[in-house]
Amino acid sequence: MALSKPDRRKINAFLQTCVDQWRENNGAKPFSIHDLMGGTVGGPDWQWEGTELYPLWQREKHKGKRDHKANEYALKAARNMLKQIVFRDPHNYVSEVKPEQKLRFFIWDGQPPKIVDPEEEEEKRREAQRQRSRKAFAAKKQREAIEAKDAAKKEAEKLAAKKAKRAAAKKTGGRKKFSPRGSRKRPLVVTKKKRRRIVKKDVDGNR
Repeated sequence: MALSKPDRRKINAFLQTCVDQWRENNGAKPFSIHDLMGGTVGGPDWQWEGTELYPLWQREKHKGKRDHKANEYALKAARNMLKQIVFRDPHNYVSEVKPEQKLRFFIWDGQPPKIVDPEEEEEKRREAQRQRSRKAFAAKKQREAIEAKDAAKKEAEKLAAKKAKRAAAKKTGGRKKFSPRGSRKRPLVVTKKKRRRIVKKDVDGNR
């Protein structure tokens, strides 16, 4: 079960509002998802139901996960969504990871928001698209060259095998070599006709 677009937009809008309020009220003080939600998100005492992040937990439950696993994966999804919100924010934030707490904190650098030129952003997007297209085209050409090389190698191997076969045929006068008679062990098969002959021979001999 994927997160629906309305739920995703709702969560993104909620997290953006939380980030803006934190910056206005706390300035450059570090914050994480727990600080924005006012509690230990995903902890044993945390209640997902009734919060804006409830669809994240509900999605994991629909996948069949138990409560502790649903809490873990929903918290991970909330952290990733907050990370995307912060990185898209016009204000500049510094990311910091505290290993002892296993948390990622974000710190506002106190500078005014960056003025974004729509035309410049559109040109950057187009340039990035062109670069991706060039890389995809180069990768395609490289694959085609490798496939052509392998096909040529197989064709050369086939031609070499045919030449070797013709050369061997010329040495034997164009006739196939047969193994000498009796070289292959065949199973002894005694038919009724042979059995009669053997019995008749034994009778004649005895006579």
